Amino acid sequence: RFEKIGVKDVRDLLWYFPSRYEDFSKVSFVSELTPGELATIQATVEDIRVRRTRRGMTIIEAVLADETGTIRATWFNQSYIAQTLRTGRTANFSGKVSLSEEQEIYLNNPTYEIVRDGANAIHTGRLVPVYPETKGLTSRGIRFAVRAAMKRNPALKEWIPAGILAAHGLPELGTAIHDVHFPKDLESALAAQRRFHFEDLFLLQIANFRQKLNLDATPAPAIPIDIERIKDVLAALPFPLTQSQKRSLWEIVQDLARPHPMNRLLQGDVGSGKTIVAAIAAIMAAEHGFQTVFMAPTEILARQHFETFQKFLKHISPDEQPVTGLATGSGTVVIYENDLAAKTPKAEFWKKSGNGEIAVVFGTHALIERSARFKNLGFVVIDEQHRFGVHQRAALVKRTGAEGSRMPHFLSMSATPIPRTLVQTVFGNLDLSLITELPAGRKPIITKIITPAERQTTYDFIRREARDGRQAFVICPLIEDSSAALREGGGPLLPIKSTNTAAKGSIELKSVKTEYDRLSKKIFPDLRIAMLHGKMKPKEKEAIMADFAKAPRTERTDM
Repeated sequence: RFEKIGVKDVRDLLWYFPSRYEDFSKVSFVSELTPGELATIQATVEDIRVRRTRRGMTIIEAVLADETGTIRATWFNQSYIAQTLRTGRTANFSGKVSLSEEQEIYLNNPTYEIVRDGANAIHTGRLVPVYPETKGLTSRGIRFAVRAAMKRNPALKEWIPAGILAAHGLPELGTAIHDVHFPKDLESALAAQRRFHFEDLFLLQIANFRQKLNLDATPAPAIPIDIERIKDVLAALPFPLTQSQKRSLWEIVQDLARPHPMNRLLQGDVGSGKTIVAAIAAIMAAEHGFQTVFMAPTEILARQHFETFQKFLKHISPDEQPVTGLATGSGTVVIYENDLAAKTPKAEFWKKSGNGEIAVVFGTHALIERSARFKNLGFVVIDEQHRFGVHQRAALVKRTGAEGSRMPHFLSMSATPIPRTLVQTVFGNLDLSLITELPAGRKPIITKIITPAERQTTYDFIRREARDGRQAFVICPLIEDSSAALREGGGPLLPIKSTNTAAKGSIELKSVKTEYDRLSKKIFPDLRIAMLHGKMKPKEKEAIMADFAKAPRTERTDM
């Protein structure tokens, strides 16, 4: 049963953290209990009985008494309790105080614990850990196992330097393990949480820095900086670059000139001009004899980058344009000088690329297929994939011929608004370039929060815009309604149940499938609506995105 939750040894057990806590730390007398609260009483069993209903349900009812009064406790389908809680036995009882139809207070399915010889309670009278469970293994059973393991005093070697722990006010490992499972109060539980969150990020940064050091020791092609050529390219553009575009371009070409691989993230809003910055760098690489790869997660985006690059080439290199190619799952095409396009069989396409005839190749993951070949790959641009990792890089290097001993330079592009501090923490192996301005003439993005009362007004607005030839996206956090999507994981400390909270609020999370059915059948039956999500087959996704891109529309294309 423990193996089902990934626990195979004592360390796994100790690192199987609670998903939440129930606060049973308020110990009350019976006379102090009020409906709706979570509380603990220490009481003696005056009477306990088992009865069966007509439908076969077993109900256990006990009368519990302390020096201030008595209260009834009820359990369902747990007949063994009558053998454990015999008349005259004293125990702790923790649970929710409920109110019957007769306005009598009672404990509904309380947790019980017989505490002997001054032993510390683990299921009652404290902040009680609740774990992700599996069939036949409850939080109560997990608590017993964790307590047993901790009594054996396992050797836990602290690895974070004492100075770092002290500087951040973090507990040492043994204390943190104890307090994450059996905290004496909320403060110690939160301190343990902070320690393990810090530990995860600290390890991630160490791994990132190690990867960065390894890259710094790896050779890469040094692509010289031709400042005069860059000036000519900028002057030939039909629009001026923004200051942050120029700054990002300068950071990139400086990295390209070094004999070690660039590993940089270029971040900016949609429409901020990331592609033109990468395109200019690709032109510099091509003019010095190095090939460039532009990889996008979908065929639509790969084709969009390909077409954008062709437009820029007419301004940047009108006389002598580098040969470009597009390779996706649906086929390959080569564009030569003077916009001469030729659909090319895949084998011939990669033969030309392997001979160095194609200078800039756009595509999807088809670029790292076994048949892909490059002669002198120097620059790789990845769109919206921060985690394009070591294995994919190795695959690209394997596709490189005689120059395969060198690692190409890598540039990731993202429109996701990740804060700088988070980039430095989670993507510490990446240098960061930011495009913080939109090009001149771009309309500002308007963001509004719509209350439920305004929803119909918004639907009317969308319908008017759609009838005028414009389009809309509806984005949902879930693919389908499923409790599994919200299933509690085994990470460190999460919510605390309060002793005096009678009602809980809930967050409404909409799913793509449910919203698609509702919008297409009830709200917009007169409009064409499509559904797109990550579990669909690639061909289905590509077809829907292609249809969306081809749909006639006016100037404002998204809302």
